Amino acid sequence: MNFLNQFFVNDALHTLSQALIIPTVVCLLLLAAYTVYTLGSLVVEVVVERRHYRVALPRLVANLDAAHYDELDSVIDQSGLLDTQKAALKELVSYMYLPEDALTEVAKRLLADESGRYQKALSPTDAAIKVGPMLGLMGTLIPLGPGIVALSSGDLNTLSSSLLVAFDTTVAGLVVAVVCYVVTKVRRRWYEDYLVSLEGAMNTLLEKADILRAGGYAFQAGKPFGEGGRHVQA
Repeated sequence: MNFLNQFFVNDALHTLSQALIIPTVVCLLLLAAYTVYTLGSLVVEVVVERRHYRVALPRLVANLDAAHYDELDSVIDQSGLLDTQKAALKELVSYMYLPEDALTEVAKRLLADESGRYQKALSPTDAAIKVGPMLGLMGTLIPLGPGIVALSSGDLNTLSSSLLVAFDTTVAGLVVAVVCYVVTKVRRRWYEDYLVSLEGAMNTLLEKADILRAGGYAFQAGKPFGEGGRHVQA
């Protein structure tokens, strides 16, 4: 009875593993297509965004600190930041009427949103780096069972076919992982640079708002910096 149970278990496992070869190969093909798409999207990102990114953080901080109230939007527009970064800074400027603690929370939220957008862009390639080799290993091991059986019976055609599938899936999984790793590494370096620049600019705006409050500058709720504020006369 134990022998029969073991036989049925082994047979079920063999059937299951062989049934997974087609889904494994299909997933690897999809990952390979995604890898090509990722390379293309990286090139597009360089052309559309990265080549226009020209930010010297010390100069940007100095310009924001020296700008008059109604010049901040203009300084931000000319900063060389990405459009999403400019929008975040302008939104922070529009909330300068808030108390210090509330304005700080707004800045944290805007920075977290920008960081989350970058993490969302990196997540697929991060997953591909891990999943690609796993699928490649599955595609390697699954055909080896029939290949070993074919070797014992002298069926060299089946053996060579099994080994070919095993090697091809291994290579495909490794290529996916390597390309996605390089893309992720490049993008992560870019995004860290973007966040450092954005955080530095936001800190400058927060300090500027503190100085203005201390100097008696009043902000009108809902108005961008310089449009709704006024000096409070003593």
